[in-house]
Amino acid sequence: MYRSLYSVLKSVIDSKSTGVLNIVHYSNDHGMIYLSSGAIVRIKTNQLQGTQAAERIFSWVSFLAQFKEKKLKVTANSKKVEQTKKIMAYLAKIDKRVVKIINTIEGCETVFDLTQSGTDNENNFTSEEQSIASVMDGSKTIIEILIKAKVPELKVLLILLSFLEKGFAEVVKFHDPTTNDESNRFFAVLIETLSGITGPVAELLVDEVCDAMGITQEDLCKSDIGPLLNFIREKLDKDEQDALNSQEIVDQAFQE
Repeated sequence: MYRSLYSVLKSVIDSKSTGVLNIVHYSNDHGMIYLSSGAIVRIKTNQLQGTQAAERIFSWVSFLAQFKEKKLKVTANSKKVEQTKKIMAYLAKIDKRVVKIINTIEGCETVFDLTQSGTDNENNFTSEEQSIASVMDGSKTIIEILIKAKVPELKVLLILLSFLEKGFAEVVKFHDPTTNDESNRFFAVLIETLSGITGPVAELLVDEVCDAMGITQEDLCKSDIGPLLNFIREKLDKDEQDALNSQEIVDQAFQE
């Protein structure tokens, strides 16, 4: 579910690259971060520029990102370099908190509920906290909370972590992960199918995509499979994409 913008950006910045980091949110909003020699020089979305665009992009949790090298008219200067350092320090701090909540919830189908302490303190909640608390009824999963709470995704995760730390919320049911046998079969079928398309680099491609999405064979969740296969498709050329039958892979791996 969670992709680390900090990690994605850091790899581009560390390589001192020049070009555009294209970020596509699941809502189809599109963000672009322009970098010159590893320094961020411009940030925009479909409708926003500058600070507002940065706030929007930095609030995204579910997205796909791809960096393309490109010559830019704007070049880095000392001010942009310092701004980039501040942005990365902020993202690193946020990333640490989000990883903590991701490790706590254990999966996208985990269910939360308010504790009695949380209910007693609802009158002291901020409007964003109240929005999240209002949809936590002991039956909704983390994904449903992200969708129904009228709060940016990142803030939902951070507020959930704060609730857990303060004893205002509790996990009432963890997700039911894909069984090890199903998971093993899925990756075996996936790599076998890709090997017929891309040759010996298939396993490396799967490892690269899983690493980028923060997915391991051990904690694979069925809801991760669609995004994983779509991400792999983006790294193939047109003929290879046509040869990758996603449904066939799923049917073979998760047969009754």
